[in-house]
Amino acid sequence: MHATRIRSVRKWTIAWCPVLAMLALAVPTAAPGATKTWIGIGTGDWFTVANWIGGRPDTGDEAVIATAGATVLLTNETPELASLTISSTASLVFSNWTTRLRATEVTVEAGAVLKTAGAFTNAPAMSNRVWIVCSNLTVAAGGAINVDGQGYAQAAGTTSGWGFGPGAGYTYQGGSHGGRGGITPSYFRSYDPQAQGNVYGSVQTPETPGSSGGLVTGDYPGWGGAGGGVVRVQADGTVSVNGTISANGLRGAYDNVVWAASGGAGGSIYVTCRQLDGTGGVVRADGALAYGQASSGGGGRIAVDYNTAAQGAAPVPRVTFSASVAEAGGTSYSSSIIGGWGFFRTGQGSLHFPDNRFLTELVTHRGVWMTPCTEWAVNNLVLSNAWLQMATTGICINIAGNLTISGANATYGAQLNYLEISNGVIDCRGDVRMNNAGMVLSGGGYTGSTLVCGGNLVLTNGANLWVDSGMTNSSREHGARVDVGGAMVVGSNCWVRPGSHYINGGSPFFSVRDLTILAGGGFDATGLGFGGGTNKVSGFGPGKGNSIVSGTSAYYGSGGGYGGMGGYSSLSGGYPVRGGTYGCSNAPVLPGSGGGGGHHFGFPADKCQGGEGGGLVRVLATGTLDLRGAIVANGWDCQQANNRYLYGGGGSGGGVYLQCRRFVGRTGAIVTANGGKGYGAATGAGGGDGGGGRIAIWRVTDASTGAVTTEAKRGDHGRVDCLGADGTIVWGQTPGDGTVILLR
Repeated sequence: MHATRIRSVRKWTIAWCPVLAMLALAVPTAAPGATKTWIGIGTGDWFTVANWIGGRPDTGDEAVIATAGATVLLTNETPELASLTISSTASLVFSNWTTRLRATEVTVEAGAVLKTAGAFTNAPAMSNRVWIVCSNLTVAAGGAINVDGQGYAQAAGTTSGWGFGPGAGYTYQGGSHGGRGGITPSYFRSYDPQAQGNVYGSVQTPETPGSSGGLVTGDYPGWGGAGGGVVRVQADGTVSVNGTISANGLRGAYDNVVWAASGGAGGSIYVTCRQLDGTGGVVRADGALAYGQASSGGGGRIAVDYNTAAQGAAPVPRVTFSASVAEAGGTSYSSSIIGGWGFFRTGQGSLHFPDNRFLTELVTHRGVWMTPCTEWAVNNLVLSNAWLQMATTGICINIAGNLTISGANATYGAQLNYLEISNGVIDCRGDVRMNNAGMVLSGGGYTGSTLVCGGNLVLTNGANLWVDSGMTNSSREHGARVDVGGAMVVGSNCWVRPGSHYINGGSPFFSVRDLTILAGGGFDATGLGFGGGTNKVSGFGPGKGNSIVSGTSAYYGSGGGYGGMGGYSSLSGGYPVRGGTYGCSNAPVLPGSGGGGGHHFGFPADKCQGGEGGGLVRVLATGTLDLRGAIVANGWDCQQANNRYLYGGGGSGGGVYLQCRRFVGRTGAIVTANGGKGYGAATGAGGGDGGGGRIAIWRVTDASTGAVTTEAKRGDHGRVDCLGADGTIVWGQTPGDGTVILLR
């Protein structure tokens, strides 16, 4: 019975085989995708059938755009293509926020570009972006995805005011996005937060455009530049960047008479992929530099979310990421002259990655590194044309060899090459060299930052070292430290800028073996001491200038004091509210105090800030201090908006405390701690002038070859009854080794 069943099944199978074979032949199979080639002339619509050989691309097709100069307008999402290749000088223009290019392979060859239909004004809605959904994306060398200036539009209108977007700048202020736009020098001293646009958007998933700079109308107009647009790439596989993906803000436009217009903020670039590679590629969302005395746009936002395992197994791509201030053009006061302290400087945009794989011994990136990084250890560290700001507070960077920071200037001289940390430590066992570059050691908290250099610390070719102090207390003497085991050399046109905490007075301390300050360079702590009072507020510091009211018309500020008393305001009537003296003439370890703020009731919107006190320059050199340049710790003059009758006081001079074994002073060298001026004229009402600061120079031996000019003068704006007093100057002789002092 069993055998019979088997034979029956075999017969049935044999009988049906020809039928099954015929059915198999009859089943239709999917035809391979066709190649569809663009033949449209001029600007044409993607979805117009006649613009393609073989009809418009459909699911599974290979789309080719190779006509030189062709412009293809994409207004809706595509079918899921097998591939898109665009080459020659062709452009694919994305219009509408929801438009998606969908393809397994997307290739942008040399000369070709993907972009959007243009900028827009309808905040908070967003009109256009480049959106690609694919398996793999390749941007070849010379190819580009470019949405520069295709975010919120250039400022326009008939009344001076804001640009467009959530972070629009005001008048000459730059647009904001990932970083705040800069503020102009006229706003810097009488700072009003409303003059800057807001920071907005996501660090990890950025998909917001940059905002434009502000608008100035009237006789001398300036139109702030447009913000950068948005690029969104969703790739299952590899994104190769050998060309450029760019979402920069644009520079503005200006009247031919007054050369000033603010910059737009950088936009957003958000890439998700399995891994990213490339050689010589650039991914950028920079804010635009300004014209004249207007301000730059803030940086944009860039995020690349890759698979950490896949990326870790691949070589580190040679791709530069930048969300900073663009290198092309501009005399950005906000990034070069004001640069270095908190919100007063143009803000860098954000860079975010799943890990720190792209942090290597050669850094070319620019922006705020938002990925958490508490410790970074390298053999040698080189920053080349980079501006890297580490967001992790308390980071420790350990360098077994040398640290080099260098770069070229942007057009018109704006210096944009920096390494910045906040309340952290840079421990370099070798040399630290800065060439046309800078370092910012930020404080603000109780920790402050520390730079340890086991070898030599050398500043050349316009380099800057900013040391911003944290607060001090009974157990913490210094707000920041710079310790140099070898020689410290400050070259011509190079400056060390030690900033004290503006409320607490904590200050940096420099310990070196030898210090050489060449002619044309030096330490500059002007206005970097205790803060000045704003508007109706008294200044800060033990010798603060006060703000007093006169009837119902105005507040008048007296001058800050330190080594000398601050000056009375013209309406104080001798009432003892001027800044007093404090500290020790032989060992000045505190900065100068701020002047009192001024205010006029007739101009309630205008601000008047008393001058900041001079900071503290404190140096201990165990060897030789060779002074050929300048050490300056002057107080700042009072500043006010719009030249109104807002009479604030000047800041006092700061402190200079130098200790060394051998002092060599040269002809032309200067050491000053002068007070700042109160506001006013020789006649009429006026604020009090700042008093002089304190200078103490101690040495075991003196091998000077020329006279060193030392000054601790009071400020003087011309009115006798507003004058303060000069400060103190001490030249001291320290006993040498083996000296015995007998006290009887």
